[in-house]
Amino acid sequence: MTPRVAAAVFAVVLVAATATGCTSAGTHAIGLLTTGSAAADVHGEISGQLVISPPMSSPYPSAGSIEITGSKRIVVTVGASGKFKASVQAGRYQVVGHSPHFGASKYDCIVGHAITVRARHTTVVAVVCQEK
Repeated sequence: MTPRVAAAVFAVVLVAATATGCTSAGTHAIGLLTTGSAAADVHGEISGQLVISPPMSSPYPSAGSIEITGSKRIVVTVGASGKFKASVQAGRYQVVGHSPHFGASKYDCIVGHAITVRARHTTVVAVVCQEK
């Protein structure tokens, strides 16, 4: 291979290596063309804590369940820490909780408003069981 051909091959390889990258979602970008899983790019996360809020006292965590309703319905079991996490498609959701320590799970624990989850972002919420 002549020096001129070797230089041309090196330039092509250098340009190709510079144009190819890896995005944070694990897909491979080649110039403006993206390959890989498009579904991973449209997911975000809902994270938070289920708490019981007694009158005139500080809220405390509670076990129970969280129901997330949007494009589909997801139910998450929550341990004693009250903390939960769920991967969902980007979109708008209603989040409702239930605790065996709050009306024997008969009453809703609420966020108070619909939440919006953006792709590749975490939306943090407190799901509150408001005692009267």
